[in-house]
Formats: sequence, structure tokens, C-alpha cells
Amino acid sequence: MEIVSERLMTFVDYLIDSGRVKNGFAFEQACGFYRGFLTNLKRGTGLTDSHMVKISEIFPELDFDWLIKGESSMTRKAPGVDYKKAYEASMEQITALNEIIKELEKE
Repeated sequence: MEIVSERLMTFVDYLIDSGRVKNGFAFEQACGFYRGFLTNLKRGTGLTDSHMVKISEIFPELDFDWLIKGESSMTRKAPGVDYKKAYEASMEQITALNEIIKELEKE
């Protein structure tokens, strides 16, 4: 069974692979942690509640059910708008308005 520190290292690897951070040191800097935090984490030491709070503030996509209990998926989808649908709806409105303008210009 993976422990929290191992899952957090998996998340850091995900951030590096996705280009969110350049490397482990960049993760430490982004969170305001001391240099060597990840080294201590690999040893199974150094992770506190305050570290977890800071990580959740900087990387809200991290699913803490996954981190703590190993349940769910590592990341959660950001709540909000489906941008593709919003774009398509906007384009439909623009097309309709352009047609109205053309009709008004004919008058």
C-alpha cells in the first residue's frame, strides 16, 4: 500500500511531466518549502499538516482523498465552464447578430 509521501512524489512527477513545474526544486520553491524537502519526503520524514495545506493552496487540482486514502483519482477536474460549449454558443450568437445587422442595413 502506497503511503502519503509516495503518493505526493507521484504527484510531483506528474507536475514535472505536465510542465507545471520544471523539477523537484521548482516544486519546493512554488510551495515555499526549504530546499531538500522532497529528499526528506522520500525518506518518509518532513511532511506536516502545514505542508499539506500549502500544497492544497498552490495545487488545488490535487485530490486529497487520493493523497491521504489512496481513493479516487490523483487530480480532480477544475470546476467551472465548459469553454468549448461557451465558445460555440457565443459563435451562434455572433452569427445571429450579424444576420440581424445585414437585415437592418438593407432597410
